[in-house]
Amino acid sequence: MKTEGKGNHNSVPGASFRFTSPLRNRLKHSRVFALAIVLLQAAITAAQSQAPRSPTPTPINGKLHVRTIVKGLEHPWGLTFLPDGRMLITERPGRMRAVDSAGRLSKPLDGVPKVLARGQGGLLDIAVDPRFPENRLVYVSYSEPEGNGAAGTTVPAEALMKQAWKTCR
Repeated sequence: MKTEGKGNHNSVPGASFRFTSPLRNRLKHSRVFALAIVLLQAAITAAQSQAPRSPTPTPINGKLHVRTIVKGLEHPWGLTFLPDGRMLITERPGRMRAVDSAGRLSKPLDGVPKVLARGQGGLLDIAVDPRFPENRLVYVSYSEPEGNGAAGTTVPAEALMKQAWKTCR
């Protein structure tokens, strides 16, 4: 900035200097740039607000029948079906159980990893491998206890059913 006297139309009121042409041009360009950013943001916001809505499904007329299959589970979390029709259910505190078509609940199955059941953590979801009859793999996600008292969620492939399959027969 150069000091160039008072009273000019480019002077800052009450100051003893005025902005010179290069600085005035930079300020002018920065205002134009700021205005362009604001207009761009407004255009993006408008485009996002006009996004197409998902179609609303057509209601189905009919009656819904709710039936309790099994009782006695503590905080059931995940469920999957075995090829023979039985269900495997995880309980958040760290147990996995099988339920047959008659609703009989097995004892807790062996081979389940140790979990840290705290807050939202514990033994969580479960899935049967598509080739389960050949490889007996069941996939589980769970909160794994760490040495410092914290937990991390893990999704390993475990051959959990080797012993459990014998137990459930």
